[in-house]
Amino acid sequence: LPLKIAGLIVTPLQQFHTTLGEAANGFTGPSQWEPGVVTQPGYGPSTAEVLRSFRRYASEGVDIDYPMAQAYAGCLVVQRCIEAAGSLDQAALRRVAGELDFTTFYGRYCIDPCTGRQLGHVMPVVQWQQGIKVMVWPPEMRQQPLQ
Repeated sequence: LPLKIAGLIVTPLQQFHTTLGEAANGFTGPSQWEPGVVTQPGYGPSTAEVLRSFRRYASEGVDIDYPMAQAYAGCLVVQRCIEAAGSLDQAALRRVAGELDFTTFYGRYCIDPCTGRQLGHVMPVVQWQQGIKVMVWPPEMRQQPLQ
């Protein structure tokens, strides 16, 4: 039987599709962030503002993929922790990081205060379908059913 679906970690990146072309169709994988997920930030810029910033400063031909957004969001988390702690003391920052629960353009930030395990962020699953990357999970983010 022909393979219908394959799951890989690198599938959400635009370069994956650029390299494979139509052969990328059916590949599925996790993505940390997709611009199509509309998150109303309680802290920091909106998705539209972040995308404008990326386009303004990115080199020509650079794909806007989740690693750029992840780095930007990480900086927002650090900024929020510094503001809440009122200090650069590592112990104070770690304590505050475990207490905060807020949303950025990237999604919800909330960690377990003991383990540091992320509890708030939802990781969408994407699939290439007819040359377009679409979200297939979770149900509230789904753009198309899994094919």
